[in-house]
Order: sequence, then C-alpha cells, then structure tokens
Amino acid sequence: MIVWRDQAEHAAQSLAKGSRVVVMGRLQQRIWTAEDGSARSLVEVVAEELGPELHWCTLGVALV
Repeated sequence: MIVWRDQAEHAAQSLAKGSRVVVMGRLQQRIWTAEDGSARSLVEVVAEELGPELHWCTLGVALV
C-alpha cells in the first residue's frame, strides 16, 4: 500500500503495526526487467482513503 503526505503522517500517528485497516484506492502495476533478465511485476494499492477497521476495535476521534 502506498500512502503520501499528510495522510501518511496521520496514519503513522493513528495506526500501529498489524492494525487492521480499510483502504479505498486504485491499483497500480509496475513491470520491470531484473538484473538477471527475468521479468518482474508488482501490484500496489495507492490509497485515497484509509482508516481503522472497526469490526475488532473502537475508535476515539481527536479534532486537530
């Protein structure tokens, strides 16, 4: 998952490693040739919206 700018800062402050999240965004595929000549590809989610998954936790909101 790719998150940029203020959204990345907010996620870093609000979420912990292993936190379940809900992500809405777009898929992006990168294709390249490795040094050994093999074809490689990677599919990533570029996050437009993200937040905690509330099925397993509760949420408190702090206005900034």
